[in-house]
Amino acid sequence: MADENAKIDDNNQRTLLGVDSSTGELRRIQTDPSGRVKATATISTTLLDLTDTPSTYSGQANKVLSVNSGETAVEFTTNGAGDLLASNNLSDVDTAATALSNIGGIGAATTDTLTNKTYDAGAAGNSLSLTTDSVDALTEIAAALKSGADATLVTGTAGTDQNLMEWDANGDAIDSGLATADVVTGASTDTFTNKTFDANGAGNSLSNVDVADLANGTDGELITWDAAGAPATVAAGTSGHVLTSNGAGAAPTFQAAAGGGTARRNMNIQLSTDNAEYTGSQVATADNQANGVSCAVTADGGSSNVRIASRTVATWDFYDKDPEINININYIAGSATGNGAIFAGDTGGGASPTVSQTTKSMFILCDTASGTPTWSLVNANGTTNTNTTLVGITSAQENVFRVIKDSTTNIKCYTNYTLKATSTTNLPSGDLADLDWLIMGAYNDGGDTTSREGVFGYVDVLINSPTG
Repeated sequence: MADENAKIDDNNQRTLLGVDSSTGELRRIQTDPSGRVKATATISTTLLDLTDTPSTYSGQANKVLSVNSGETAVEFTTNGAGDLLASNNLSDVDTAATALSNIGGIGAATTDTLTNKTYDAGAAGNSLSLTTDSVDALTEIAAALKSGADATLVTGTAGTDQNLMEWDANGDAIDSGLATADVVTGASTDTFTNKTFDANGAGNSLSNVDVADLANGTDGELITWDAAGAPATVAAGTSGHVLTSNGAGAAPTFQAAAGGGTARRNMNIQLSTDNAEYTGSQVATADNQANGVSCAVTADGGSSNVRIASRTVATWDFYDKDPEINININYIAGSATGNGAIFAGDTGGGASPTVSQTTKSMFILCDTASGTPTWSLVNANGTTNTNTTLVGITSAQENVFRVIKDSTTNIKCYTNYTLKATSTTNLPSGDLADLDWLIMGAYNDGGDTTSREGVFGYVDVLINSPTG
């Protein structure tokens, strides 16, 4: 009778186990429902015992089992070499084949790019090795990113795109707040605010400045420099005024034109015997020459002068007509010695005018005392005198003098076209003090016998249209 503990197999058959007496193998014994033994079968105890599996493990290390291409058995294949699934869809694994790489598999010998992965190089059993070139590159990067504070790699927070980076007090990199677009370069076009550029600094220069680039000023003013050399402006003058030099060390100014704009009359002075009188103890030796008239003296207290013809009317009001006297004077070299003088202008009729005379007058005087010549503008109103020293004049050469009386305001003296003096006191007015209104000459003081000579030429006198 069959064993009641016998196992019922998948075909509802009773199965008994027994030992093969010849081989010692454990075999399965099948019986029918009545308990009669049907057959015996050998039980395989290893994979290699099966008929549709590999026969050996030799040389198959690290390989996996897969169904062969004929789908009749299983065989060992290299990991990743077989087809697993299609379109990364695991449900298709039974019916479709695809490469292992389609599911992102990483093999021991494959080259892969990882995304969003974290590798813990410090974990147990893990390590990370770099090539020599990679190590050198990282060393250079680290050296370039050292902080100035602690010689460690720079740390910091994220900044704003296109902004420059700076280091804070801790040596950390931070956003400077300065956009690269705001950085001044040699080729950029920039507008500066509240900046000072020292154009005179070493290596600096400023060129091609357009008029439109100058700072706004006051309409009518001109740019000049003051006595200290600093930039300044000339105030706008009154309509009709002209720009007038005030000499070295003084800014020019706008002033009324000589004569106040009234029609001027040229007196057409000619130094000839036709309209001039040559007088003095030693008469002038030449007349109407190209270089003028020479007045020379050698005698003790001697004089030599030329007097322009006397006026022909009783009242002329010469000084109320803004007279202008232009004359060239040359104090001949070697004659400005001893004690004496040369002169030209309205001397009030005197043949030996002095620097302190009070007779109504307006003239140029070079007074020589003990061999030292001093040039002066002399004017007097008939009671008191004003004399102004003219500096910077070389005696032994031809000098151009221009003396202008401006109404009741002043008398200006220009030498070689530069303003040398302005007299504002004791101005002469009204008529001349003497009929002879222009005298020029030379004289020696008493007791002096110096050979003294002055040459006078190109005389021109302008006045507002006189009545005679």
